[in-house]
Amino acid sequence: MKKINEIYTAPKEAFERYQALKTYAQTHNLTIATFARSPGRVNIISEHTDYNGYQVSPIALENDFIFAVCKDKGRQHVQLRHIEEQLFKADDFDYKVAPTKIAVPNDAWSMYVRAGFHAASVYCEERKIFLPNTFESSQITLIGTGNVPLGSGLSSSSALTCCAALAFLSFIGEEIDKNRLAAIVAKSESLVAIEGGGMDQAISLNAVKGQISVINFVPKLDVKSEKFVDGVLVACMNSLKDSKKANSAANFYNQRVAECRAGCAILRSLKSGTKYVTCVKGREKIDMCLDIQQLYQKGSPSEMLEFCEKLPEKCTLAELKDILGYSSVEQLVKDLFCTKIVENSLLGRYENVKPEHVLVIKKRLQHVYSEADRAQKFELLLKNQAKSKDLIGDLATLINDSQTSCDSLYECSCAELNEVIAESRKCGAFGARLTGAGLGGFAVALLKEEQKDEFMKKMVAFYQAKGETKMEDCVFITGCGCGGGFVKE
Repeated sequence: MKKINEIYTAPKEAFERYQALKTYAQTHNLTIATFARSPGRVNIISEHTDYNGYQVSPIALENDFIFAVCKDKGRQHVQLRHIEEQLFKADDFDYKVAPTKIAVPNDAWSMYVRAGFHAASVYCEERKIFLPNTFESSQITLIGTGNVPLGSGLSSSSALTCCAALAFLSFIGEEIDKNRLAAIVAKSESLVAIEGGGMDQAISLNAVKGQISVINFVPKLDVKSEKFVDGVLVACMNSLKDSKKANSAANFYNQRVAECRAGCAILRSLKSGTKYVTCVKGREKIDMCLDIQQLYQKGSPSEMLEFCEKLPEKCTLAELKDILGYSSVEQLVKDLFCTKIVENSLLGRYENVKPEHVLVIKKRLQHVYSEADRAQKFELLLKNQAKSKDLIGDLATLINDSQTSCDSLYECSCAELNEVIAESRKCGAFGARLTGAGLGGFAVALLKEEQKDEFMKKMVAFYQAKGETKMEDCVFITGCGCGGGFVKE
């Protein structure tokens, strides 16, 4: 259990948030037993590398979701409340009902809390604990507040689910294994929302204050922490463009995955001279960029860039069929672009995929290999900070080159992101880039701590000129936050 001033770099503002929860509880005659919190996250470098086998480098935000956990006499129910009652509808459920009947998809914020209840129940089952028994026939009320912008790509939903799981586990009377809980929360969250890889939950629960996480996926999940740079802060800036709508309209994400698979298939055929083989018994056994690097026996991703020069700039599916020696486009698509949804390929329903569909190849793999190289250099730079003659300059080069690559090679930036990134650099950031899938959402910038006030003043003016009034959803500054847990005032 940590104190507020051990968690936040701006404890005064944080204290006001906890005080608001206390005021709500007092107004509604509720008794607070404890506070639980869990943060959002942002990726500092390494974009679109994870599904190609390479590392990512996120930090936990100081922005988080908080629950005041109340225990009172009353019905054996969970009551869910949010201090912004007009925006977040109240909910309640009988906690004696089977967790699988509680965690069901809907369009309310409370479905993530219900998923958190499911996760807490599974966690307890593994320890032969019946979660409702820990409530001692009391009424449990969770009063929530959060400052991770919603739908921002900063994992507000995972922060909420993790926080809820912690809140429900606050009564079991033993230390929580956060590594195990993170894995359980990821599965429980997939019951109500999109299935993810579990990284958002792992960071939200296990991040170390002042440190950045370096996460590798191959040969197995490996999460390490490196000390972040003293005196450097992270700014998160809203492009004011909804990335989810953009991605849905263009099927952008799946198109990029398909282009990477196609490039890997071509590189494999150039190396081995054999026909590309993929899905085995419905299980995906598809080359990622890291697999091809290993096939070519190269020690670093950057060494693969010379082989990218042999790739076509772009090709149609019909042309790709000929390059890989397939007899039909239909079989090519089934082999190379299969998904977990049987009737759908990465390019849409199988029957709707056209031979003239165009894939951009060379630039996509050039981005992945160069970005993976930047991510590895970033990690080495953090490990050997004292040896760098120009640490800030080296960081700036990596971060800014990442944005250039995202924009020109992977083409996942947009005019709105480019504008806010350029503006942040004018306002004092030494490095800035998009974060997340792209085509909207948030950008991230690094700046020296002494420039914080002037940076915020100028960025606020930038958003005000665009007619924005809710600044906390437009721009905020964070250090490397700590993972979720319980809070003592």
